[in-house]
Amino acid sequence: MGTESGYQGWENYETWLIALWLSNEEGIYRRWQERADELLEGQDGDAEAAKGELAEELAQSFDEEADEMIPTGTVFSDLIHAALGEVEWLEVAQDVMGDRLAAPK
Repeated sequence: MGTESGYQGWENYETWLIALWLSNEEGIYRRWQERADELLEGQDGDAEAAKGELAEELAQSFDEEADEMIPTGTVFSDLIHAALGEVEWLEVAQDVMGDRLAAPK
C-alpha cells in the first residue's frame, strides 16, 4: 500500500492510518497532547527529546493494546504487529506535538 514516495503526505500507509485514527478520536488525541506537554516539561523544553519519548510511548501503547485485543501466536497478531512495525512513530509524535516543536527551548 505505501510506497517509497509515501502515502497522503505521510511516510507510508501505516503511519497515515495511525495518525488518522488518533486525530479522529478527540479524547485520545487530547490525552496524547497532554502527555506531550508533560514530556516537554520533563525535558526542560527540549522538544526533540520529548518527541522521541512520545514516539516510544505511542508505539508501546499500540503494541500493548494489540496484545490485549488479539491473542498472541495467531496470524492476526503477527499481521497487526508487522503493520505496527512499519509505523514511523516519530512522524506520528510530531503530528501530536504540533506547534510545541516550534516553541523555543
